[in-house]
Amino acid sequence: PRCAFPKRCTQTCPRRQSRQATTHMFRSLAVAAAAALALSFAVCCGASGGADFVGFASPNTQSEGVEYYAARGFLVSKWGGVNAVSEAGAVSKYIEDARLNLVLGMQVAESLGRVYLCHNLPDSLQVLQRATAGLAIADLATGTVTTMVTLGVNDTTFANDVAVLSTGVAFVTDSLGKGIWKVKADGSFSRWITDARLDFANGIEIFDDRWVIAVSYAQGKLYRLDATDTSSQPTMTELKLSQPVNYGDGMLPHTKDSTKTLVVASANKIYRVTPPSDGWSSNKEFTVTATPTRIQEIGVTTMALKNSEVYLYHTDISPSQSYFYLEKFVEGFELSTPSVVTGKKTGLAIMPEGVEWSPVHGFVLGSLSTGALWAVSEDGSGELTQITAMLPYGSFGIYSGVRAGILAFATTNATMLMGGGPIPAPYFETGIYIADQVTGAKVLEVDLSRFPDATTMHAANDLVMDSAGNFYITDTLGSLVWKVTASGQRSVLHWFTGLTLNPDVCMGLSVNGIELVNDNLLLVCVCSTGQLFAVSTTDGTAREVSLSQPLLSGDGIVVYNATTVALSSLDKLYLVASADGWKTAQVTAQSSSISSGMTTATLRYGTAYALHSGISATQYEYDIERVDWPQDGDSSLGVAVAPLGVCSLLLLLLLSVAGVQM
Repeated sequence: PRCAFPKRCTQTCPRRQSRQATTHMFRSLAVAAAAALALSFAVCCGASGGADFVGFASPNTQSEGVEYYAARGFLVSKWGGVNAVSEAGAVSKYIEDARLNLVLGMQVAESLGRVYLCHNLPDSLQVLQRATAGLAIADLATGTVTTMVTLGVNDTTFANDVAVLSTGVAFVTDSLGKGIWKVKADGSFSRWITDARLDFANGIEIFDDRWVIAVSYAQGKLYRLDATDTSSQPTMTELKLSQPVNYGDGMLPHTKDSTKTLVVASANKIYRVTPPSDGWSSNKEFTVTATPTRIQEIGVTTMALKNSEVYLYHTDISPSQSYFYLEKFVEGFELSTPSVVTGKKTGLAIMPEGVEWSPVHGFVLGSLSTGALWAVSEDGSGELTQITAMLPYGSFGIYSGVRAGILAFATTNATMLMGGGPIPAPYFETGIYIADQVTGAKVLEVDLSRFPDATTMHAANDLVMDSAGNFYITDTLGSLVWKVTASGQRSVLHWFTGLTLNPDVCMGLSVNGIELVNDNLLLVCVCSTGQLFAVSTTDGTAREVSLSQPLLSGDGIVVYNATTVALSSLDKLYLVASADGWKTAQVTAQSSSISSGMTTATLRYGTAYALHSGISATQYEYDIERVDWPQDGDSSLGVAVAPLGVCSLLLLLLLSVAGVQM
C-alpha cells in the first residue's frame, strides 16, 4: 500500500477587468449559456474524466484490494468484508462477516464460483511486527463466506495476496514470514516455501495454470516457482529483469499484442513485464517498462481487469482516507511539461478567470459567463468539456481536492461585481460550490452573500481547503476571510480593517488570492495595495508580511513548498520566498516568458502554468502557458509528491530494524 502526502496546488483569484465590461455583456452571455445547458450538461458528468476514472466515497474502510466481477462491478476490500462499486461510483455491501479483519489481496475465480480473500489483524499499523492472518473463501454469487483458514495467530505471519489454480489450490504470500502458503480446495494448508529472498513478499500471480510469480516489495525482484513442484522446498528462480520493479505491490496478468505480460503496481508508477519469446518459463531477460500514474497524490496498491482494460486502485489504507479512485491505465503516459496548452469552445465565450489542475480532468477552467467548470482536453484538440452544471453566477477561484474527491470554486454574481444589480431570488450573489471530483455532481453549496451582515456587499473570490475539510475564502468586496466547515457552517476568520485601497489599481479591490503554506498559516494578498498577509487558521490573527517590494495587482497564489510561492500579477508572475515563517519575504525572480492577459496560475505535476484568458465576450481560445523562471529555467522548484505511503514507511522501519540495506 502507498500514500502520498496532501499536495497543495494553486488556488485562483480574479483579476478584475475594466468597468467597460458592462452588465449587458454578462447578461447576454448568461442567456446564451442557459440555452446550451440541456445539451452540455447531458454529457458533462464524467465526459472528460469519467470514462477513465471511477471515484467513490467510502469513509473508515481502510481499503486495499480490488477485483472486478461483471455481475457486481468493482470489488473493493475493507475491514470486515468487501464492497461492490459500480462504474458510476455507487457503493453497496457485498461480503460482510464478523470473522474477517483487514481484507487485503483478493482473487475472483469465476470458473470455481469463488472469491478468495487475504485478511489480517495486525498488532499495529504503525509498527507492523505481528499479526493474526488468514484466508477466507466466499461464494462468488452470494458473497457468503464458506471457508475460513487461519494461517497464523499473533505471530510473524501476514497474508498479503493470493493467486489460485484452476483446481482451487491457492498460494498466499506471507510478507512478514518471507514465504508462501499453499491452501488446498478443502481448506487444508501448509507452508510451501520459506526463503529470505521473499523479503516482504507482496503480489502473486499464476501463468499457464502452472508458473507462480511472486514479487519482493523490499528487493524489487520477481521470482518464479512451479506449482507442480511437490518437494519440501520447491525451486525458486529469480527472473532476469531489464530493470527492477521497485516497491512492487499488486500484480495482474494482462495480454498485450497476443503476449501474456504482467502488470505490477508500484506507488506512483506501473511496470509492465514482458517475457521473452519462449514465455514465462524462460531464463532469458524479461523486458520491463514503467509508466507514471495520472493521479500522483495517492499511490496504487492493486489493480483489476475489466473488459481487457487495467484499472489502478488508488488507496493508502489510511483510516482518514474517505475517497478512492479507480484509474484506467494509459500505457506510455508521461508527466510531460508542454510549453502551451490551448483550450477552446467554438461559439461560446466562457470567459475563464480561474485555472486549476486536476489529474482526473486535466486543466480546469472557471467561467464568468456560464458559472460551470470546464476541462481542457489533452488529446491535442484542446476542446473544452463541461464538468459541472451551469449556474446563474460566475465561477472564480478553483480548488482541486484530489484526496477529498472534490472540485470547489468561489461563485460570485459577475453582473453585480461589474456594477449591475443582484440576481433575483432564489439565486444568491456569492458563495462556494463543491462538486464531486470525477462526476462534477454537486456535493454542497454555501451561500455567503449576506454573511455576516446584509448591509455589506460581498464577493467570494478565491478559496483553499485544509486537511480537516475546512474552506477559507477571500471576500474581495467585504475585505474579509470566511471559514466554512466541511458541514457548511460559516464564520468570519479575519476581517481586514484599516486598509487603504488604491482605486487606480485593480479597481480598488481588496483581498484576492489565498493559499495555505501549512495547515496553520494562510497567505492572503491584497490586490490594490500590493500587500501580503499571514493569517492564522487557529485564532484568525493576521500580520502583514514585510515584502522586498509591493506585489501590486496581486492575484492567484501558487504554493511550491512551505517557504516558496508564486504570485500572479497581470502580466507577470513573482517568485516569493521566506526564510522566517512569513514574517518577511523577498521577490527572488519574475517570470519573463508570460504574455499579456494573465489572470491566475496553477501547478501541473509540480510545474507552474499561467492562464491568459483576457476575459472577453468575443474570445473563444485560452492559452495556458508554462512558467519558466529566468534564473535557472527550473519551473518545478522541487515540489515533492511523496511516492511512499503508510505501509511503505512501515516496511522501511522494519527493514532498518532488521538491518536490510535498500
